[in-house]
Amino acid sequence: MVSQLRPDELRVLIRAPYNMEGAGHALIPAETFKNVFDAVFKALKAASKDVHGRASDNNFLVSHLKIGSSEFGFSESHNVGDTLSSSIALFKQAAQAVAHSEFSFASEHQSLAKSLGNLGAKIDTRYSVIAVFGNGEEIPFDDFFCSQARRLVTLERDKKTSTLFAGSAIGTFDGRLGDIDYRGSTWKGHLLLHGSSVEIECTFDKSKGEDVYNQFGNKRVSITGRAIYTGDSHLPERIEVIQIREIPLAAEYRDLRGSMRNSEFGGFKLD
Repeated sequence: MVSQLRPDELRVLIRAPYNMEGAGHALIPAETFKNVFDAVFKALKAASKDVHGRASDNNFLVSHLKIGSSEFGFSESHNVGDTLSSSIALFKQAAQAVAHSEFSFASEHQSLAKSLGNLGAKIDTRYSVIAVFGNGEEIPFDDFFCSQARRLVTLERDKKTSTLFAGSAIGTFDGRLGDIDYRGSTWKGHLLLHGSSVEIECTFDKSKGEDVYNQFGNKRVSITGRAIYTGDSHLPERIEVIQIREIPLAAEYRDLRGSMRNSEFGGFKLD
C-alpha cells in the first residue's frame, strides 16, 4: 500500500515478480535499484531544463525512501521567481505520451525523450516498476513501456514515420476474455477478438478490485478503453480498460426463413 503522496511528488516502486525465487522478500538487487533511481533522476533533470531553463537553480529533494523497501520518491523545490510549471508534471506527460504512442509530444523535448529512452533501456523487466504521482495516477514501467521507449529511440534516430496510425484512441472491442492475471503492480489479461485468433493485451484498474473482473473471465465481452496503436499493425497492441460488459449468449434459436417475404426495399419487392 502506498502512503499518502504530496501533490507535487513522484514515487517509484520496484517489486520482484511472483515467479522469481525469493520474490516474497522486499529486498531487490542494489544494481537494479540504482539503475532505476539514476535513470528516473536523469529524466527529471532533463524535464527541469525544459521547464526552468539552464540558468535555474531548481533542485529535487528525496521525499520518500522507506527503510527495507524498494521505493523512492522525489519532490521539487522552487526558488522565488521560478515558473509554477512542474518538472515532475512534464516528466509524467512525456512518459504517458511514450506509453500511448504519442511520440511527437515526447520528441518536442529532445533531452527528456533521450532520457526516457535510457530509462526504458535500464529497467530489468523481470521486476515490477511503477511510477505513482501525487494525484494518484500510475504509469507502469513494464515490458510494454520499454518497447515503446525503444520505438521512440528508433524514431528519433531514423526520423521515419509509419504509414499506420501510432497513438491512442477510445474504442470498443468484442471478444473473449481469456485470462486475467492479478499478480504484479499491473493487472493484465488478453482479449481474443471474436472470429479470429488475434489476442490483444488488456490492463485493468486495480482500484476497482478483482471481484469486478472475475465475473468476465472466459466469457464473450465488449471492452471499451484507451486503445494504444504502435504503428506496427492496424490493431492496437494494448487496451487500457475503462468499461467491460458481458455479451450474453442467445437464449433460444429463431427461424428467420421467410421473415422478409412481401417486403419492399428501395422500390424492389421481395417475394
